[in-house]
Amino acid sequence: MNARGGSRPFRADRGGSTVIEFSIVGSLLILLCFGIIDLGLLFWTRNALQSTADLTARCAAIGSANCTDPQQFAVDTAGAWVFSGIIASSDVTVQANGACNGMSGTFATVTIDCKFWSNGTLALPFRAIPLVVSACYPVSPGA
Repeated sequence: MNARGGSRPFRADRGGSTVIEFSIVGSLLILLCFGIIDLGLLFWTRNALQSTADLTARCAAIGSANCTDPQQFAVDTAGAWVFSGIIASSDVTVQANGACNGMSGTFATVTIDCKFWSNGTLALPFRAIPLVVSACYPVSPGA
């Protein structure tokens, strides 16, 4: 007799094996799903910051009335796309008469440098990924 009171030997009893297998495979599947979501958030945040840099460079280059302070314009734009406080003014560098990737001419260049905000399920080395995006736009002669 075994511990359950039946006549089968204990090692032949497979009653709980499905639960144990599911707990092992299910936990790995949940970690994989959260990792995929976290990577998706990383790419989404990077793309939002790239669009913010593009718009800020354009705004600074054409001398728009909406862009009297390009750093604040970038902070407001990123806050509308990702969430408020994703970047600070100190994370935004604007050069009004810079070069752009070796091209001749005068460009407004914007660089945004910040850390990835999600501290989710990514492995420890990936939690504080630096996100650096840059954009340039030709300066209009009247700006």
